[in-house]
Amino acid sequence: MISSSDFYQNNFDAIERFAKSQDPNIHLGNNTPLGLAAVEGKLKTVKCLVSHGADPNFADPRGWTPLLYAANDGRVSVIRYLLSIGADVKVADAQGQTALHHLCYCPRRSNLEAATLLLAAGADPAATNLQGQRPVDVAASNKDRICNHDELARLLAPA
Repeated sequence: MISSSDFYQNNFDAIERFAKSQDPNIHLGNNTPLGLAAVEGKLKTVKCLVSHGADPNFADPRGWTPLLYAANDGRVSVIRYLLSIGADVKVADAQGQTALHHLCYCPRRSNLEAATLLLAAGADPAATNLQGQRPVDVAASNKDRICNHDELARLLAPA
């Protein structure tokens, strides 16, 4: 059986054996194999899991999909790949947060490129979470964490 530590330790051989031998669309605690690979930015692992049947829209118990995980940590290469294979850019988690909302917790400079990719794929900057916050509002509440907050806020400001 596979465990979360295999993903954190980047144990690709164990992950590949798992993906070849059983359905990769399972829950590992509060996550999924593809979600773990996405948040860690392991594009090779993401591609391996997808090639063995992992669904890019399979959510964990909290409603987080691999795209939400990748966005939450600004993993641009994973975001680009997931979008290219049909990840739903409009999906929201149990708190109503979309990939754009999740991106607004990410302190990495890559968040601008990630936001551009998500917007180009049809993400809605006016979407509100269960607290009534748009992505730009979430970014404002995390202003001290986000190194390029002003640029991100301009990009996300609804027209």
